[in-house]
Parts: sequence; structure tokens; C-alpha cells
Amino acid sequence: MINPTLNGQEQASVPKFPAAINSRTTTNTDLHQNINSGYSEWSKSLVKPSLIQANVIPFGPGEAWDWLIYSDLIPRRNTGVLTYGVLKQYDHFEKSGGWLVQNINPVTGEDSLYNRAKFDHPRVGSDGKVIKYESPPKTPTDPIFLKVPHEICHDVWSDVANVNNIPLPPSSEDPPHFWEWFKNSSAPLWITEGEKKAGCLLSKGRVTTSVPGINNYHDVKLKQEKNILKLHPYLEHFADGRDIIITFDRDEKPKTRVAVRKAIKKLGKLFKDKGCNVKICIWDGKKGKGIDDFLANGNTLSDCQYLTFERYCAGAERIEKYKGASHPVGEKINSRYIGNVSLPDARIIALKAPKGTGKTTLMAQLSQQFKDEGKAVITVSHRRNLAQHQSNLFGLRYRDEMVANSDHRKEGFLFGFGVVIDSLSLKSKFKFDVDRWIDSGQPYVVFLDEIEQLLWHLLDSNTEVKNNRLEIEENFRKLLSHAYRVVIGDADLSDLSLDYLINVMGIEDKKEVFLLENTYKGENNYTAYMYQDNTPEALIADLIDDLGELANTPPESRKPHFIFTHAREHKSLYSAVNLKRLINKYYSSLKVLVLDANTVVDPNNEAFGGVLELNNLIPKYDVIIASPVIETGVSIDKEHQFSCVWAIGQGVIPTDSVRQTLSRVRDNCDRRVWLPKRGLNKIGNGATNVKSLLETEGQKFQAHTTILRRFDWDEEADASTGIALDTWGKMACRINYGYMFYRDVAAEELEAEGNTIIWNEKTDYKALRNLRKRVSKNRDDSYNSELDKTEQTPSPTSEELKVLETKLTKTETERRQLKRGKLEKKYKVPFSASLAVEDDKNLHPKLRFYYYLTIGRKHLPERDKKVASSQVYKGKAWLPDFNKSQFGFLVHIFDKFGATKIFSMEEQEFSMDSEILKAIVEEALKYERDLKKLNITVSRELSVMQNINNLFKPTGMYFPFLRKIRDGERRIRIYGSPRFRFDHQICEEILKAWLAADESRSS
Repeated sequence: MINPTLNGQEQASVPKFPAAINSRTTTNTDLHQNINSGYSEWSKSLVKPSLIQANVIPFGPGEAWDWLIYSDLIPRRNTGVLTYGVLKQYDHFEKSGGWLVQNINPVTGEDSLYNRAKFDHPRVGSDGKVIKYESPPKTPTDPIFLKVPHEICHDVWSDVANVNNIPLPPSSEDPPHFWEWFKNSSAPLWITEGEKKAGCLLSKGRVTTSVPGINNYHDVKLKQEKNILKLHPYLEHFADGRDIIITFDRDEKPKTRVAVRKAIKKLGKLFKDKGCNVKICIWDGKKGKGIDDFLANGNTLSDCQYLTFERYCAGAERIEKYKGASHPVGEKINSRYIGNVSLPDARIIALKAPKGTGKTTLMAQLSQQFKDEGKAVITVSHRRNLAQHQSNLFGLRYRDEMVANSDHRKEGFLFGFGVVIDSLSLKSKFKFDVDRWIDSGQPYVVFLDEIEQLLWHLLDSNTEVKNNRLEIEENFRKLLSHAYRVVIGDADLSDLSLDYLINVMGIEDKKEVFLLENTYKGENNYTAYMYQDNTPEALIADLIDDLGELANTPPESRKPHFIFTHAREHKSLYSAVNLKRLINKYYSSLKVLVLDANTVVDPNNEAFGGVLELNNLIPKYDVIIASPVIETGVSIDKEHQFSCVWAIGQGVIPTDSVRQTLSRVRDNCDRRVWLPKRGLNKIGNGATNVKSLLETEGQKFQAHTTILRRFDWDEEADASTGIALDTWGKMACRINYGYMFYRDVAAEELEAEGNTIIWNEKTDYKALRNLRKRVSKNRDDSYNSELDKTEQTPSPTSEELKVLETKLTKTETERRQLKRGKLEKKYKVPFSASLAVEDDKNLHPKLRFYYYLTIGRKHLPERDKKVASSQVYKGKAWLPDFNKSQFGFLVHIFDKFGATKIFSMEEQEFSMDSEILKAIVEEALKYERDLKKLNITVSRELSVMQNINNLFKPTGMYFPFLRKIRDGERRIRIYGSPRFRFDHQICEEILKAWLAADESRSS
């Protein structure tokens, strides 16, 4: 039988249908109809006519048998005729024509038996769903590689060459077939589902294959026979290190989306294992389910987002939802400044506007309007300087003024006040009684600027709010639910904040929420040069060069430099104080101002109170170095012209905080930014999936309370759940994702604000060796000097320490006294420089756990019970805080796998062959999930010693490497008995002091 094609060529080597079925001859009408049907369908997917001509084969009623029914595994009678069941199942072959695509072998370029057909009148499956596409039954599926013959598709070859910057093959009598030419290039391979989509992308110059179903990418025979998941040979042929771009449909159905994610992860991993760089192409599914639909609706491939495989697996799409605001926009503007706008009588007025576009100014205007109407105004903030700034701007009394002066307190409770959210408690110095405020009947309006950071501070901060978190959150709820209006603002306003407020205020009518969005992106944007080095020395080298030019400029012509650093302590290489010291060594003539948490509260320092007076201070200095103390609540006006803004991040604050710091300076001068590739922190178990994160926290809570019950803890406590915990979980996932891809996420967020990102080339590590040594020596000198001064400072008495702990302003001497007093109180031993050094290495949590695991074991129950009770408020416990406060469950797990046996053993040597170590690891693997919840990793993929070191890391101990020995052809590493990673003598002194204190207390 001859099967016609669009170009009139005959189809060769097609198996004949069994003789029992007579061949049908397609009528001219049928053929014409099917040609038009296939051509029209593919044209709508933007496939070039030449590709349609080369690949789309029309067929009439009865002709599909020859194409699809050829497997020897299809049931037949003894005569070779198909069984009645098969004939009935495929009886639509007789009634309907359609079109099909015949596959080719991309390795040889020859035609393949495998094909895919689409019928004009398809059959319905047993599940009631229409089967749109038919593949040959009882036949392993193959990825579809379209035919791209040069004589017909020369335009496609040219597009592919131009888009991928690869040369066309030279003219010859035996030119390579298309897929051979592609194989010899480094062009990326795109993978989609469905041959029309492959044709669409090929028509755009993107070399694309399609899989007949999201899970049909593997070697079927190998999977069936040996249960081994391996790439299909056709795909493996191109798994040669090139980029792979997976472009599956953007379905809106939740179950389908889950299935697609699983398929992408499996397919991507197979290519990753072959050394390929895998990317996932995603787009807004509302603009088109398939990539062909998306492009046909007027979009372009540049409108898509291309995620690395790692970021896709980390839940990038889910995180984008946590960042977005999908609530209806009441009014959308595009203006440099918001200006005066008419706002409706909604209970929540939400302002989403870029930084520096007048959001806070509008809030101040609204505040005055409400005060003129006789309403009290309360502004709640998460930082002291922001609360002070807003209080001044809104004409309100600030918390500290009300605490210090009874008349000011009366005035504040009558007309309104500014407060840090930590103070919304009767236990604070402010002694805020929310019930009394509400019962007074005074109508009031609450203003919440930087709402996203404010909420995160409320739910996770380690400041004073941690001591009374549930009480403060309850008071905050009450304050909001009884407010006449709540006005919120944030450049990054998301559904998380809006949903929290709507929930706690009990709002059901959407009209009660008015969202004003300013989409402006314009003249205030800047160019950010991002450094890609592993350490910031290249940025420091450029900074020193630029400051050299500044030093040679006449003082009256100098434009200052602004430097942000996320470190303030002397132990950090790039803390504010150490950077000032380094700059002064190079250029003593430059005037340098340091703004950090120490200098701005030191009455003897030039920076004292400088956060609120920054615009007046700047003209006096050549270089201003700031820590996150001015992350929010400060606007450095555009009238100040800067040479450059520099930023050195250590990965210890969320990426949105990085952007906040860079935006404090309104001048659009260049930014030069170094950030680590990954952040140093993580929230909870570090998950980016809120279900996983909250389940882990819940499981830890249950484990901790189970242990506490064994300690006879009789407190009634349940986990605090609801909108607060849900908001914490989603915000934590958002932050964890940023920490996982710190540098890239920060750059993308900066770009999304309208800024230009330029990536600097990596610097030769050796070229900066001398600078690195000088930076290290500068830090060491500064650190040792500070230690010496602290050691020479007298320790405070217990009463003096209480005063210092609550005092808001501190001189350098008082700050050093406070440090001495805190360390002596914490460790129960006299202060020494060595103690301070070990504390800076994070000694306390590790040694404390070791103490309760060993000599302090009998005092653990009372300790955990006391701490647990302090975490309970009205029968509820805040999971993140509660879980971090307990040792009992971790001690219990360590007992289970026998870790404490090691501590009681005499000095000896170990190796990976040591039976006791192997036994400990084997037992620990039984508790792998529990240990993972506690951020301890054990795995069969790790060596014995890797597992052992991971297990003992929480105790602050390690097994020191001694030497290597030979055992035949093996080289075995020998390790000594576990040692503290800290000063052994100091650790022993502290352990004895803790034991003595606990013994004294218990007696």
C-alpha cells in the first residue's frame, strides 16, 4: 500500500496490515481534508511550512492500520488475523482519518517505524477521556525527532545556525543529516512534550525533540527488564555536556503540576549525571498552556524564565508565589512619586511602591488627615531607628519619650505614639496594655511600614520579642482587629502580609482591602556590578584604587563613597570598624565615619544618633561605612552625590535586606556588590517547601514534649498553629531559597526592580594574595587590640550588669564591661581574652550540649522543663522557639546510637575500619530522619569518618587525623580520640564551673 505524503514522496518500508483486512484507498476528498486539517493545526502552533511539509503525513479512513499495528506482541489468531478485541478497540481506524508524524533515528538519520497519529474522530479510553494521540501499541515509545531535510527546510537550518551561532555545513555531495550536524555542535537541545511544540521551537531556531508523554524519556526495555532508569538511547546520544532545556506544559491542574515536576526532576537528573547543564523553561501558564500556545498568543521566548535545575528542584516557582501579590489592585499608577491620591474607606489600605517613590511621605500625609479627624495614630516598626524616624515624621511621641516622661505618656495614649513591636507587652518597659487601650473607645489608625520585614521580625527575631513572642503576637492581633484603619506599605508587598492582616482582622469583603500599586521603574535605578569571586578581595582592591583617586582630589571637590557591610564585630575581616582601620592605613587623609550598632549608641562617638541625622553628617566625611543598622528607616536624600556605593555581604541576612541596604542611598550612582554564592544561614531545616518545614517543626515538638513527659513535665502545651505559623513557614521558605542561591537571587531581585546588572569577570586568586594577607593582618591587629582593651576593663557587678543590659546608650568602656559581664554570666568563669576568642567561635551551644550529654546529664530534666515552661503562653508554644530551646531529644538520639561510649573510652586510635565507629554509624542510620530534623546529616553515601564527624559536630568535638598507613594496596587514615575544637583547658574549666553551679542550685 502506498501512503501519500505532503511532498508526494512514497513511504517505504512500511509493514503491511494483515491480509484479513482489506486496504482502503483514500479518496481525493478525504486526503484534501486531512492535509488541510494537519496543516492548519501545525500552522496555529507557528510551525514553518517547510517543517510541516517534511513531517506531517495525512491519512484517510482505514489507512492507520499500516502505520500503527505492526508489533508482534499484538494479539492475533492462529491465522495471523487480529483478534476481535483488538479490532473492536481500534475500530475508529476504519471510520476516521487524520495526520501523523513518522519518527527518524537521530543517530543514523534513517526513518523509524515508530510514529504518532492524531485522528479527526479519536476514541475514548476506559477512563472516559479522549485519546488525542495514538502510538503503535505494544511498542516501546521513542522520543520524536522531526525530519529537517536541507532541500526542503533550508530556512530552518539557517535559523538554527544564526540563533546558536554555529556554521552551516559546507556544500558537498554527501552532506550530514540535520541531527548529525547538530550533534557536532555545542548548541543546546530543547525537550518538550508533543511534536507540534517541537516544530514550533525548531521554527524559532531552537533544536528540539519531543517526548510522547512527560515520563517517556527513558530506555523502556532496560526499565522493564532490570528496573534501571536510563536515558533513551536517542536522548543519550546528545547527552554530551551540552545545555539541555526542558520545556514541558504549564498546566493549571494541581495533580498534573505535581506529576510534571516529578518527571522534570527525574529527566533533569539523568542529563545532569551525564555532565549536562540542565535548565527549565517556565512561563505564565495563564498566557498559554504549551510553549506553542504561549508564543502564538504574542509572547516571545525572552518572556520565559530559565531556571537552573538546582533552583527548579528547590521550588523556584513556589517561591515566586510567596513573593507575589495577587490581591486585586484598587488603583495602579506609574509615577516617579505617588503624590496625592484619593483613597476609599477601606479597613486595610495597602501601598506597594518602589523604594524612593514617596510611600512614606504619603503615609505621613494620611497620618495627619486621620489626626485632624480626631483619630489617634499608632505606628509600629521592627527597628528602633525606623520607629523614631516615623514618630518624628508623623508628629507622634516615641516609646522612649513616653517611658521617661509621664506627661508624654498621657499625650501618647491620647493622640497616638510610635513603638517597636517588641514593646507590645506588659512585660516590656513600655508596659503596653492592649486591652486597656481598646476599652478606652478611642478610634485609632495603625501604620505598618516595611510590613514584610516587620512580620518576619515578629515571628522569628531573636531580639526582645523572642521572650514574649506569643503574647506580643496576640496583642498585635488585638490591636489590628479593633483598628479603625490599618495602613501598610512595602516595596515588596506580598500576599503573605496581606493574608495575615485579612485573617487577624476578620475581613471577608474584598472591598475592605484597597491596594494601591505604583509600577514605576525609572530614573532612580542604578547599575550594579556584581563580583563573582569566592571572597571579596577583588572588590576591596577596586575600592582601594578608587579611594586613592578620592584622596588625590581636593576636599571641596570630593564625592563621598558609601560602604555597606553586613558585619560589625572586630573578629570579621570586613566589619565596619576593620574596614575603617584598613582605609586609614592606606589613606590617612580621608575622613571615615562608621555607623554600626555600637557607634550610633555611643555618646562619645561622632556617629552617636547619626542614623536620624545622617543627611547632616554626610557632607563632613569622605567615606561612610554602615552595617545593617541602617537597613531600613533611613533615606539618604538624592541631593547628596556619591562616587559609588559598595556592598560586602557575608550571607547572614536575607536577600531582600541586601536590596534594602543598597536602596538607602537614593543617588543612582553605581553599586559594586560582593555576595557569597550561598548564604550562611537557614531557617528550621532549611526547606523551601512549607509542608516539609512545618511538618518537621511539628515532629520535633512532639519528640521534645515526649521526652519532657518522661522528665515529669506536667505543663499543658499545644503547638501554636494558624495564620501566624503558616506565614512564618512561607516566609521561612522564601528566605531559605534566597540563602541557597544567595548571589543569583539578590542579583535577579535587583534587576526586577529595574536596575542593570553587570557581572564582573573572576579575578586571579593568586594576584590578590598580598592584599589578602594585609586584610587578615588588619583584622588580627584590630581584634587583638579590642581583646586587650576588654581584658583591661573591670567586670561589672551583677547589679551593674542588669543596668547595662537595659541601657540604650553605651560608651566603649560600658560596651566592653557588658561583654565581660555577659561572658562571665554565661560560662561561670572569670573573663579572659582566650574565653572571648572561643566564644566568638560559637563555643557555647556546642559545649552546653556536650555538658548535658555527659557530666551534666542529671541536671538536664530540670533545665529543659524550666525552659519549656517559659516558652508556654496560655497553653500554647511557638514551635520554632520551643524546638530551638530543648536539648532532651538530641541527647536521647545520641544515646540511641551509642555516641557516649566514645567519651568514656581510654585514649586510642581509630580508622574507618574500627568496629565501634562502624557500629555507631550503623545505629545512627536507623535514626537518619530524626537526625535530619536536627540538621545532622548521616547517609550511606558518606564514608564512616564523614558520618562520624557529622554526628559529633554538635558536641564541638572531632577526631584528629594522625597519619596514614598501608594495608596491602590500601592506604588507611588513622585518627585519634575525639578532641574539642576549642581550647581544651578552657572547656574543662567551664564544664567544672557549670557542674558546680548546677550542684549548688539543686542542693
